[in-house]
Amino acid sequence: FKGPLAVPSEPAVPMGNAAKYSKHHLQLILDGYDHDMENLMQGLLATYNTSEDAVNDMAIPLIDKFLSVEDLFANQELNAAVLAIHKKNKESPAATVNIVASHMQLKKKNNLIVYLLRQMETFADLFKGPFVLTDEILDRLQKLANLPGETYGEVPAKASQLLIEMQLPGSESRLDQLKTFILNEGIPEEVA
Repeated sequence: FKGPLAVPSEPAVPMGNAAKYSKHHLQLILDGYDHDMENLMQGLLATYNTSEDAVNDMAIPLIDKFLSVEDLFANQELNAAVLAIHKKNKESPAATVNIVASHMQLKKKNNLIVYLLRQMETFADLFKGPFVLTDEILDRLQKLANLPGETYGEVPAKASQLLIEMQLPGSESRLDQLKTFILNEGIPEEVA
């Protein structure tokens, strides 16, 4: 071999596979690897046409992957959790190592989930339509909200906030209610 060996840091991504590439690399962040979360998330969001597509194809799988590991550690000591995981995976020690390695990168994983939840807050504006919470995403958000705050930082607080915000009627709906009230009831004397 002669000459320099040039190895690109990231492989070129064929345009048709950009969404698949982004989803895969976001999943790798949840496995504990380093990647540019913001660019991956923005690139992936750009491939969706509706908030429903984004929730079903991106948000739910990412939250499920996060919870698949973190449910094993929530509300118990690290040593007890690792022992339980090891007992469950006696035939596959590599599975135990992968789960523990993923959990050890909890700060990165928390950042990804919080970033995802912040993006979900903007879905109504981003997709120019209502963002309807399905039972599936409500269930995932509730599970995130129930995680212990001292370990999972901003994740449970942000999930709780999103649950509350998304269940409030939109501003148009509130204005319509106010108009109806004023037209039917008149303006109260103390206001007039």
